[in-house]
Amino acid sequence: MPKISKIFVDADVCPVKEEIVQVCQAFHVPIYFVASYAHQTNFGGGTWMYVDSVQDEADFHIYKHAKPRILP
Repeated sequence: MPKISKIFVDADVCPVKEEIVQVCQAFHVPIYFVASYAHQTNFGGGTWMYVDSVQDEADFHIYKHAKPRILP
């Protein structure tokens, strides 16, 4: 099975952020949470990227940056 190089998460309404961080830490996989400025948080863990609050902007950001062996 090929190694996953990083994981992107649409974090605007993701209910399992803590679980994702736990699994990624266990497997040493970097995680990138993408959220709109309207959903800024103090949640620790992972790298956070903020995008405009336009509908689906987080999805478009992930689509533009995901490559093979990266889980969106």
